[in-house]
Amino acid sequence: MSVRQRAQTPPLKSRRAWKALEAHYQTIRSLHLRQLFDDDPKRGERFSAEGAGWYLDYSKNRITGDTIHLLIQLAEECALREWIEAMFNGEKINATEQRAALHTALRTPNEKQIIVDGKDAVSEVHEVLEQMEIFARNVRSG
Repeated sequence: MSVRQRAQTPPLKSRRAWKALEAHYQTIRSLHLRQLFDDDPKRGERFSAEGAGWYLDYSKNRITGDTIHLLIQLAEECALREWIEAMFNGEKINATEQRAALHTALRTPNEKQIIVDGKDAVSEVHEVLEQMEIFARNVRSG
């Protein structure tokens, strides 16, 4: 999908999944967390994730299994996977500035490449990171 096609996608709040989330919110907005935990004893396990040394507990938010399902529907409706892939491929997904969103290059190993406009963004980013490291070392050492 080109930048132009992406720019022509419907606004978030006009999407069917967004409207379903708004309606869902109206049904759960008055639920108390105590009640949610009473109704679902495994809530703390179901609404948490662990990986790469991190533990994320989102069970203490006013959400249900339906909320998660609706959020997944919204992500699919917005083609989130395709957008992520486009970002990692260096496509110009920043419609405002008509350029690639290259913060992914910060974490990409130096031996990999992300080619944007015929240039390897990863090597350019790593050159700047090396310069920053030298500068920081010089500042620390006086």
